[in-house]
Amino acid sequence: MKALCLIPFCILASACQSTNGFETYYSDYGVNPDDLASPGNEVSTVEVFDIQSRVEDYQKRGYVVLGVSNFQGEWAARSKAVDHATQVGADIVIVRAEYTGSRENHFTISLPTTDTTYHSGTVSTPYGSTTYSGTSTTYSSENLSGSYDVSQFDQQAVFMAKAAE
Repeated sequence: MKALCLIPFCILASACQSTNGFETYYSDYGVNPDDLASPGNEVSTVEVFDIQSRVEDYQKRGYVVLGVSNFQGEWAARSKAVDHATQVGADIVIVRAEYTGSRENHFTISLPTTDTTYHSGTVSTPYGSTTYSGTSTTYSSENLSGSYDVSQFDQQAVFMAKAAE
């Protein structure tokens, strides 16, 4: 029974997005690294509803846009945005996600089953009788089918770095 309780968790865990959408759908703006201040130690993540006004705020403070990512899919962990920001030399990543609906996924899992039968009895012959006992086991499988919904989001990230003075 405990194993059956873990099945939905395993399915959902294996269905999680394994690629980094922030990296896959990144468009580089071609900023010359020599035009940037030396990067800081940590990337700051800013989650917003209005990404354009926040980008403009940072541009007024001397930041430049290194590139952007736009994609639709399952909600991407912000740690993936930070990972990509580190790769491109960004100090700040501004992210936005808007729910667009859900997608239904289906699965079928084949679970092993066993059926053990116990036998016992007496065998009689003209020469006498004897008792016997034993077991026989049949191995087979049973299919378990189900479905689950995965939320979908329009996601955008703007990667920024401080310009050299």
